[in-house]
This record gives sequence, C-alpha cells and structure tokens, in this order.
Amino acid sequence: MNSIFHKLQTLKQTGKMLLWRQSEPSTELLQERFFYICCGKWDSTVRTHPEHETEMKKLLKQVTNEQMKLLLTQKDDYFHVIGLDMCVQNKTLSILEVIINHVVAKHPECVEIVFPYAGFLSSLDVVRTVLDDASNDGKVKLLESYTSDSKQSILSVANTDTVYKILHNVCRAGCSEAVSLVLNILQESGNCTVKEALLSKNQMQETALHIACSSGDVETVEAILEKLKGHCPEVMVDALVARDDSNETPLHKIFRSGNHDAEIAMLEKLLECDNDVPVNDLLLTENKHEKEAVLHVACKSGNHQAIEVVLEKLQESFGDDSMKTTLLHQNVSKQTPMHIACLLCSADTVALMIDYLKRFKILGEVIKLKDAMQSTLLHYALMNKIDASVTKTLMHSLPIDLNKWLR
Repeated sequence: MNSIFHKLQTLKQTGKMLLWRQSEPSTELLQERFFYICCGKWDSTVRTHPEHETEMKKLLKQVTNEQMKLLLTQKDDYFHVIGLDMCVQNKTLSILEVIINHVVAKHPECVEIVFPYAGFLSSLDVVRTVLDDASNDGKVKLLESYTSDSKQSILSVANTDTVYKILHNVCRAGCSEAVSLVLNILQESGNCTVKEALLSKNQMQETALHIACSSGDVETVEAILEKLKGHCPEVMVDALVARDDSNETPLHKIFRSGNHDAEIAMLEKLLECDNDVPVNDLLLTENKHEKEAVLHVACKSGNHQAIEVVLEKLQESFGDDSMKTTLLHQNVSKQTPMHIACLLCSADTVALMIDYLKRFKILGEVIKLKDAMQSTLLHYALMNKIDASVTKTLMHSLPIDLNKWLR
C-alpha cells in the first residue's frame, strides 16, 4: 500500500491530483482515482467511509459508457488486481456497494462484471433486482460469471442466506438450467450443503420445492427431485412434507400454477417419490385458512386427470373407512370435495366423483350436506349448468323428499 501512497504524493506535488475534478478527466486519471478510493484511503490520513462513498459517487458520475468497462476490468500496476477486488481485500464494502448500484442503474452492459461481487454485500436488493430483470438465459450467464481475483462465483462468496434466496429466485422464475447450476456449484464449492439449500425456507416458510411447484415448471421440479434422490430417504421425506406458513405442502402448490398439463406431470413426479412418506402427511395435510387437503385443492383446479390421479392414490393408500372420511371432509366453508367439483369442474369430473361416492355408499349422505351458504350439491350443479344426465343422477340419489332440499 505504501507504493500507492508514494505515487499519490507524486501526483500531489505535480499538481495532477486535482485534474480528476475537471469536467472531462482522462481515463487514466479516473482509473488512478478509482483505485485509490477502492483502497479506502488516498493520503496518509484515513478518511471516514461516508466521505469515501461521496468521492466514489462523484467520480462515477463522470464516467462514460465506454470508460466504465475499462474502469471495472483494468488491473492496478502495483497489485495487479482490479478495483472491485481491492474493495474486497481492503474490506471497503460500502464503496463496493456504491459501484455495483451505479452499474446496475446506469451501465447494464457491465452488470455481468459486478454481479459476482454482490455476494459480498449484506443487502440482497441488488442481487434480487438483477436476477428478476434478467431472462432465464441471462440468469444462467450471471450465475456462471465470477470474480476476477479468486475466480469465484457469487454462490461461492455469498453468505448462506444470499445463496438460499438466489436458489429460490431461479425456482420462482421456472429456470431449470439455473436451478441445476446453483445446486451443482453448491455441491462443488462447499459454501453450504445441497441438503441445507433445498430444505431452507423463505419468509413465507416455502422451500425450493414449494416455489418450483407453484411456478408450474416441470423441469425445475425434476431438477430438485433429482438432487433430493442423491441423499438419504429422510431428506426426500422432509422436502415432500415440508409446510409453509399456510401449512401447505409442495403437493398443494402444484395446483396453484394454472397449467393443467404441468399439474399432472408434477403430481406424478411427486407421487413417484412417496414410498417412504407417511401418506397422511402427503395427502391429508390441511392448509391453515381453508382447512383443505389435496383433493379439495385439486377439485378447485378443475383438472379432471389430476383429480383422477389423486383419487386413485387415496384409494390405493387407505381403507374404506379412511376413504369415506376423506370424501366427507368439509373445509372451513363446510364444502366437501364434491361440492367444489359440482361448482367448478366439468360433468366428467362430477360423474367420476359420483362413482367414488357410490362405491363407498356415501352419495346420499353427501347430497344432504349443506355448506356455509346453505347450498347443496344440486344447487352448485345447476349453477354450473352441469350436464342434465349427471344432475339427474344426483336428483335420483336423494334419500328424502326432493322439494325439501331444493328450497
């Protein structure tokens, strides 16, 4: 560092030190000043960090688009490192934050250079902003970029909280390639284990699998399940039955995507992994607010094929008594899955549900049930304009006077 101070004193004596404040300073003078501020001091007196930040902001305002890339990539003559690495080595992270925020706001063409260094910052705002704004290909490119000095990616240098948030960000974007890249880098770098990353939760207590299922991207879900399979069965179980702050499992989240084809594919993928999972935890967990298990949520999606898969899995897993309890279960609005099917699903789905209710000899019991709005299955079937033949089946199944239940 003495060599820098020596050079600085020489510049002072020759009067060149003030030239950087001119309206259009040369690139060479800007570069020298940039290095000095990144070091955190520019004469024998240590100045306060707020002053350093102010000086850097003044300097960056004078930098043109052409000069910025050179400023960020040029190495110092003495230490042979770039200014960003100087900030890291000298722990002048407030200066580093000023540089990164300025580049993101004013020089997007240089974001890839500064992005890995955002892992050293305590604030995640810039990381989130950059990843959100990037395309899926752009996310992968950013995550593959690395620091100049140590050749480390953001995932290698960031604290674990940042790493988890990056993983959750690319899961939400449905970027399977970026998800695989993040998990592979974590496996190699040892910054945190893949298990810790996959089971980590965000503020809403969602894991990566919750978020991936909500995004509706089948390949992202597959990438996560593939990594989970590489661990002991307990880790897969923990991931499949993990609950967010609404007490929903990843299986609930599948039906939030609105993509029926993706819902079926994700449902089948998750159910393939359930050998060691307690079925009650997987299929009968109720969410907090609506008190709905997976069958209720599937019926709300109106996805006939997915509802069929859930019903088959329930029948395969439970005896008659448990199956009856499941089909009779009422949510917070006192609606059974059949109420929801009559209101929101197709005639084919309602007919399928009727078959199951008949099989377990509870169709008449369900038809009599009124929800919180005092509506029966027939009310909803007529409201949904269900096919006449299906509605007729419901009417003929009434065990008591029809007029009484239509009132």
